[in-house]
Amino acid sequence: MFFGYPGENTHLEPHGVSEESFWPSFTDIMMVIVMIFLLVTVTVILNNWSLITDLKDSIKAQQIASSLAENTQEENQTLEQQLSALEKQVIDLDNKYKNTKDKLLTTRQELVQTRSLLSKKETSLNTLEEQLKEKQSALITSNNELSQKQQMLSALEAKLAVSNQQKEKNQSAFSDLENKQNQTQEQLRQLQSKYSELQKRLEEKDISIKQSQNAFSELEKTKKGLKQKLEATTQTLDQLEQEKTRLITALNKKLEQRDNELQVKNKEISALKEKQLRDEEQLRSLQGEYTSLDTKYQKLLLPARSPKGKKVVSVLYKKSGGRAVIRLKTDTSGTYQLVSEKTLHNKLSTLKNKYKTDLYLKVVIPENSGLSYSEAWKFTNALQTKYDYYYQK
Repeated sequence: MFFGYPGENTHLEPHGVSEESFWPSFTDIMMVIVMIFLLVTVTVILNNWSLITDLKDSIKAQQIASSLAENTQEENQTLEQQLSALEKQVIDLDNKYKNTKDKLLTTRQELVQTRSLLSKKETSLNTLEEQLKEKQSALITSNNELSQKQQMLSALEAKLAVSNQQKEKNQSAFSDLENKQNQTQEQLRQLQSKYSELQKRLEEKDISIKQSQNAFSELEKTKKGLKQKLEATTQTLDQLEQEKTRLITALNKKLEQRDNELQVKNKEISALKEKQLRDEEQLRSLQGEYTSLDTKYQKLLLPARSPKGKKVVSVLYKKSGGRAVIRLKTDTSGTYQLVSEKTLHNKLSTLKNKYKTDLYLKVVIPENSGLSYSEAWKFTNALQTKYDYYYQK
């Protein structure tokens, strides 16, 4: 303070003004509280805004991942359809190969049958040839016998001529000669009859020889025809074998091409499956991030804890003489009752089973409770997380 004389400009100096108070005024305190509240609301709004942007980004990423998964599924379906078409083509080629194989087997069987028939006909032809040779040999022997008899007949005719000359010369022996002539005539008749029989036999043998020759010629013709058929069948078999080898080579080439295409498709499918697995892993990670963000967002969106429309149960907790004192009030209009910790939990569990999500637990810690902050918070948190509706899932 200043106790001297007043100066020249004493009319400008304030007189009688009291000193400032040491304690802040109520308006200053309220202004600080309002500023703190505004700062807290701004930070909460900013956090909510960042969470909302993260949520939008995660939703967009999830949509992109789902579209990628759908595209991969469509590609997998198209590849599976192409693979099924290729498998059908391979099955058709296998069926064609089996049909050609069956046809070749049937033609081989027919060829074996024709060969067996040809062998049988050749054996029958050989037997006919042998019979013909036997008949020719018999005809040769009969011709030899006929020539011998003709020689005998010529000899007899010569003898007859000699006898006739002798008859002319010797009429005395005419009777004997006549007898002999009669005998010789009889012999000649017999020989003539034998000669006629031999001629008949010879004619019959000629007819049989002609028939056998005709049969032999027919057999030769059939043999030639069968040989021609055999040659034609062998040619067709060779052609079928060539066609078979050509078809087998073509089928093998096609199968190799199909195998190569299938290998390429399998590689593409494996790559797509790996891509799908990576996409699924990314989708799972995005879903995990989305669920975590959703839980955070849901926590942010939870309504404030309120006793409105709830069953309010009050618990008073303090310490007296180092011992815990618990009082319970189950009705707002009732009074507190002294209970133990075990009975408290039993009553609260029965009330929770009865009211379920309508139980509002109010923990009251008096000013002179004798509890530390950690003890009071631990007790309150344990009871509310176990029984209060707001902390239940």
